[in-house]
Order: sequence, then C-alpha cells, then structure tokens
Amino acid sequence: SQDHTGYGYYMYTEASNNPNQLAILYGVCFDTNSLNHPGMLFWYHMYGGDMGLLMVQVTEDDGLTWQTVWIEGGNQGNSWRSANIDLAAYQGSFLGVRFLGETGSNYRSDMAIDDIYFGEFIPPTQTPTFTPTRTPTNTPTRTPTRTPTNTPTNSPTPTNSPTPTSI
Repeated sequence: SQDHTGYGYYMYTEASNNPNQLAILYGVCFDTNSLNHPGMLFWYHMYGGDMGLLMVQVTEDDGLTWQTVWIEGGNQGNSWRSANIDLAAYQGSFLGVRFLGETGSNYRSDMAIDDIYFGEFIPPTQTPTFTPTRTPTNTPTRTPTRTPTNTPTNSPTPTNSPTPTSI
C-alpha cells in the first residue's frame, strides 16, 4: 500500500492477531504562542469491516491529563481522508499530541496516519450548497411564492465541521 501522496511512508496499526488492542503514538510538542489560530492537519486511512477508533488527544500539562480533540470510527472507505482540527482553544499553550488507534474485533481493522502538520488553522473550503425544493403546485395560495433556481445562495453553508468530523 501507499501513503496519501502515492510515495513515502506512513504509520499504521496491524490488526492481524491484535484484536481490540490500543496503540498509542506520542507526537511532537509544539508551542502555539506564535500562532493566531493554531490548528493541526493530517491524513488517515480506515478501511475494513471491523474498524475500531482513531483519536487525537492533546495535553497542556505534560501528560497528566489528555483532551480528545478528534475521533473517527468505523469503515471510512478505501481512500485517504484528511482531518483538520481547530486548536484555537489551546492558543498560548505548549501542547503535547498523541494518536490513539484501537483495533476492531478482527484483522479487518488496520488504520493508518500520514503527513501531520501543525500551524495556522485553515478552515475547510466552504462550498455553497443547493437544496432543491418542489415547484409550487396550481393550488391557490395567499402569499407570493418564488420559483426555485439552481443558483447558489450568497451565504455558503459549511459542509463539514473540523471536530470531530473527517473532511
């Protein structure tokens, strides 16, 4: 298998002969003081019928306590996905980060992470969405109605939230 770019390396859990096990990968510590809006971006792959959970946790107190800032579970399909985590609540802190991967009940629960970035949070692209509505019927109405168009509205609707939803 390949990393999300098609070449390079990635980290993964091996679920064969390791059902319902927890793997913990401690990452770097990073200082958010120089950032206006800290964030974290990484790629993950979770393909398998018995997929467990993948979590990201942060600590501000050298690992005495950990807060879960992102979680995903279940089969996410046979493709790499990106996760974009807003860490604004931790601005001004020195953060420790760890990944926790909990395998599922059998070998069909390998999961992987790739290309982890820390820096300014970049919100997911907000694409205008169109929700089709039904064309008014010939039934008389007392209030004027407008015929729906396929033109997006001027106010975009976010399609995904960075926490804890994958992008």
